[in-house]
Amino acid sequence: MVSSRTSCATEICVLSVSENRTGRSCLARVLWLLIFTIGWVLSLLAYLICSYALKYVKASKGSILSVLEPVSAALFSTVLLGESLEALQLVGIALALIGIVLLFERKVATTQTVLYLSYEIC
Repeated sequence: MVSSRTSCATEICVLSVSENRTGRSCLARVLWLLIFTIGWVLSLLAYLICSYALKYVKASKGSILSVLEPVSAALFSTVLLGESLEALQLVGIALALIGIVLLFERKVATTQTVLYLSYEIC
């Protein structure tokens, strides 16, 4: 058995290789079906939903929020698959989140300045 610190995908790969010595195993076919499903079906579905949703969001907000895709992937892999994040990955997540916060605050400050200037003109 594989240690508890490895992910579920690693365990499936190890089982697939160990049972595949006698020829084609059923587990190897299931593994390829899982790879196909995750790689094509779910990724394509997520891309189509994202493209559809971008019609209803301003381009500036859509581009800022697209930075959250790799951050959410890293966090979901940590929570759902038990993967561990290295220090450099945590720094990258922190920088991405700080960048998003700064961009949203800059947008709010710019909007308040424009409103203030338009109030003075009137």
